Amino acid sequence: MKFNDKLITAIAAIVVGVLFIALKGDVLSIAFTVLGAALIVMGILDAAKKDSKSGTVKIVAGLVTVLLGWTLVSITLYIVAALMILYCLMNLVSSLKTDGYSMSTVQKLRTYAKPVIGLAAGICLLLNQGGTVSWVFIFTGIVFIAEGIMMLAECKK
Repeated sequence: MKFNDKLITAIAAIVVGVLFIALKGDVLSIAFTVLGAALIVMGILDAAKKDSKSGTVKIVAGLVTVLLGWTLVSITLYIVAALMILYCLMNLVSSLKTDGYSMSTVQKLRTYAKPVIGLAAGICLLLNQGGTVSWVFIFTGIVFIAEGIMMLAECKK
């Protein structure tokens, strides 16, 4: 990657990271609105080209995306949370069935921590989607900013 490309990518990563932190869950709403609007525009363009079937499908998909986007994500998050809770409970029960007396403390931590943390995350997602989603976006924003800073440091070399 050339210097200019790295610099632009680094700056873009930092900007996206800041937006994720500042907007949190609103990023999804904005993305749904932009995607829905793009589908509607593409549908109108298809209809203008006399491709009414494709145009109609895109317009309807765009309207559904704009009007029901967050609802569909919310339903999906409830399903993911329920599956996550079930999976972690099954892992925890399986871990409890193992012979814990022969394991070191570190092995016990490795064995039990992952399902317990996953179970806690699933419960948080089930009971507080907005807050959980916000934290995910904040964490993602921090990762983007860190990645951008590392790319900037490479540009200076």
